Amino acid sequence: MGCDIHPAIQVNEAGSRDGASPVWINRMVPNDNRNYLFFGTLAGIRNDTLKCIVPQRGYPPHSGEQENEWTSPSNLLKWVDGEHSASYFTLAEAKAYVKNYLCERAPEEVLDLDIDVDTFAALCERWLSWIEDMEYCKKFFWLPEYATDDNVRVVFNFDS
Repeated sequence: MGCDIHPAIQVNEAGSRDGASPVWINRMVPNDNRNYLFFGTLAGIRNDTLKCIVPQRGYPPHSGEQENEWTSPSNLLKWVDGEHSASYFTLAEAKAYVKNYLCERAPEEVLDLDIDVDTFAALCERWLSWIEDMEYCKKFFWLPEYATDDNVRVVFNFDS
């Protein structure tokens, strides 16, 4: 038995329009195969070698007024139905984390972390895959002019 992740990519269909309440809609489940080093960079789960993308935040604030089958809190929990370590991050945060923290490491730094180079490469590939999935979801905004990196996020938690 191991630890599994339960992620969902969401987009804020209301975007950043003045006065608009956010309407976060579940769009996709990214690759959720086990990768404990990746889990560690998400939430510190089973890893204390690399820093997390963000501190654990819990579930994001709910959008509120415009609940429907896609935006209700109960629907999110059908997609993200683990037991612990809930958090979320935006596409902007993911890009900054990968660019400024993961990809800037020289090979000798990776070896100093006591992480196998192939394992580190698989970690980077997983991050790039999730960013690609988030970018894909961003392309399908109802109002494309509001499709920003801050209006796409991943919400996740884990079970044991």
